[in-house]
Amino acid sequence: MLERFPVLFPAVVNSAIDLAEAIRLVAEVVGNQALAFELLKAHKAGGFGGDGYEALGL
Repeated sequence: MLERFPVLFPAVVNSAIDLAEAIRLVAEVVGNQALAFELLKAHKAGGFGGDGYEALGL
């Protein structure tokens, strides 16, 4: 996946990111921050990434 979306590389390094950084990274792929935030919320609501989203405060 990193080959297709190299902007996501910072999300897979061994350091924590905050919610603002997560939104910024997703926005690089989907086009804007509002859509990125909605996408993250929908992903969480779908049962994915529970611990990660909890750590982000989402």
